[in-house]
Amino acid sequence: MKVLEAKEAEQAVMEGIKTVTDIELLARKRWIASTTVGDYNKCKKYMSEFKEIYDKQSQIIASELSDHTRRIDVANGAITSLKEKKASLDDAKKTKDIDNQIMKIESELERHEKVVKVEEKVVKLVEEKKEKNQKEYDTTIEKCEKTRSKANVATSAVNDAATTLKNQREFQV
Repeated sequence: MKVLEAKEAEQAVMEGIKTVTDIELLARKRWIASTTVGDYNKCKKYMSEFKEIYDKQSQIIASELSDHTRRIDVANGAITSLKEKKASLDDAKKTKDIDNQIMKIESELERHEKVVKVEEKVVKLVEEKKEKNQKEYDTTIEKCEKTRSKANVATSAVNDAATTLKNQREFQV
């Protein structure tokens, strides 16, 4: 009889220890959930600001790309017309005036070709900046989604632990 009473007392002590441990775990899970939910709320606020900045940068980059592309098109058009003009002058009778015009055309061609090279480099750099911005934006969204996922998991863990503890207490009673 005393052995059975001792076993029941030991079982009651074990249940008490388990309940205290579960209460401590629930408190820890609540703390984790509150910090992760707080982190997610900060992330949401940051993302709205980051999205505005990203959209503004995208507009600026698109504008720059169109401006530089237009400059390249203008320079290429000038090169084409100058080449045609030079070809017609090459067919003409050689005089000092025609040679001077050909030299001017060649210098203009050279200038426009330099403009095209520079503008193409600028376009390449702007496109790289656009890709970098997109990657940064995607990475930030991914981090925010991971934070949201952690917050959801932590909140679910708190709810599960609270339900388990409630059921455990009801069972003990």
